[in-house]
Amino acid sequence: MPSIKREQVHQSAVFVPDYEAILTAYRRYVTEAQDRHKKTDLKKRINTEYLPSELYHVYDRWQPRDGIDTLFLAESPPWSSVENYFYNENYEAPDNKKNLSTILFDKLHIEAGTKDDNLTEFMARGFFLSDSVKCVWRKKLATDTPGAGKKNIPRDLIRLSVYLTLKNEILSMNPRIIFLLGKTALRAMRYIERFSSALQDVSVGDHETVGDTHIIVCAFLSERNLKRYGKDIDLAFRELESLR
Repeated sequence: MPSIKREQVHQSAVFVPDYEAILTAYRRYVTEAQDRHKKTDLKKRINTEYLPSELYHVYDRWQPRDGIDTLFLAESPPWSSVENYFYNENYEAPDNKKNLSTILFDKLHIEAGTKDDNLTEFMARGFFLSDSVKCVWRKKLATDTPGAGKKNIPRDLIRLSVYLTLKNEILSMNPRIIFLLGKTALRAMRYIERFSSALQDVSVGDHETVGDTHIIVCAFLSERNLKRYGKDIDLAFRELESLR
């Protein structure tokens, strides 16, 4: 398990996950769901040794002190490298590369300085980013057939994560705006009864309102998607700016 040499910072947090219960549930899923996923080695795909949100003390370090105005909901922590995690303030993407944090900060016009400075500004604006699925899902393995596409997160794993954590997380945080980053986030929200019907026929750039909650649908922020869905991504962020 990776080790982060940092003192945990305690502050008033609206939502604090039960990390051990989450890991226990994911371990049980790996054992019980393998028969349903015969062609997918869940033991290799799912990392049940740690949760990046616990490793980087996300919930007690980065929840806005005055409440969460906008919740950005992504898919799962990065599978290629734990260091590339959004809340790792010590990791800066190379100058010629773009990742979730660099693209999101750019779209939000956050240019405070270092990654730590940008995360601090992100929090100060009432922003928080969470993952629909809290464990690392490895989309590609060295043992995969050459040329095989990336393995999508199974729907039953998304559904488990919603009922295990995400549903209560959103209820506790009560964000005014939920900004969905990618298909996994959209699928997760559809498993929450309150939002399900409103999100059945939406696409990138759409803006739905459920009660007092605004939901904006966006593609996941990656270099590839900036090229494929650039105009729709810009539309989603214009929708966000109009609500702020």
